[in-house]
Amino acid sequence: MLFAFGLGFAAKRSPMRHTLGRCVRAFNWLVSHILLPLVIFQAFFTVQFQREALACSIAFFLVMLTSFSAGFLINRCRFARNPAFPFLMASYEGGILGYPLSALLYPTGMAYFALFDLGQMIFSYFVFIPAMQIFYNKKANFREIIKSVLLNPILDAMFLGLLAAKLGLHTLLAASSLEEAYTRGMQILSTVMTYGLLFMIGFDFRLSLSSASRSIFAAVCRTSVLLLSGAIASLILYRFIPFPKSYLLVMLLGCTLPSPLCLTAVNDFGENADYINNVIPYSTLLTFLLFPLFVYFSVS
Repeated sequence: MLFAFGLGFAAKRSPMRHTLGRCVRAFNWLVSHILLPLVIFQAFFTVQFQREALACSIAFFLVMLTSFSAGFLINRCRFARNPAFPFLMASYEGGILGYPLSALLYPTGMAYFALFDLGQMIFSYFVFIPAMQIFYNKKANFREIIKSVLLNPILDAMFLGLLAAKLGLHTLLAASSLEEAYTRGMQILSTVMTYGLLFMIGFDFRLSLSSASRSIFAAVCRTSVLLLSGAIASLILYRFIPFPKSYLLVMLLGCTLPSPLCLTAVNDFGENADYINNVIPYSTLLTFLLFPLFVYFSVS
């Protein structure tokens, strides 16, 4: 993981950086429109969406809502005060980081992550994005939100995967001779996508030293509050539904992910956009620093 990230970071400084930059942008389009939807379809296609899965989705929705609410309280602190701070406390980069890292953690990690990601997606589209629009544009455009939901290839893949799983198509596939080839093909696809994305993140990664202390404070606050909320939610959830350790680790991994890398692209934050763009790289670095702990606990 660190090798792929470091290779991308070094490539940014190579004489071929302009050619590599075009390749990275092409790969980003390929991932966003084809590879990631296929992988997410596979994750939801293999999910056993029963009572336990629904509970995981609801729990993670509440984790995001709690952290988002805490952001408004912490924002009263003099050191944190910025209109954009609460919007850095919830939602995460699931597509480019969450699914690939969960796949590195467990062979079936993407299916586990999908359970929690559904709750996060519902939070993002029906709480987080409307709140951004109200705060900055004074009103929420729900027509545009619904349109973006319907036209989003990742969300389409998610719901098609859930529909296919509900119809029992996975059982039919498992009974056919194509099951082994399909599974092997999806494993290769997810591996190539994972290391390609890590290279891409390394290539685009840059830390800003301007206001570094405030950026680090925001990144540490975000991760701490999300991890605390996730730990409390998992303990409460475990009292009613004893789930395996792998679920707990993937859920907490989701709590360490940075804000969406395209956060400033989905809403006009005005003069606060630079603040957000300075915080997200520090949050991403924190994710990479914490990931070895998850690997250790996953094999211990």
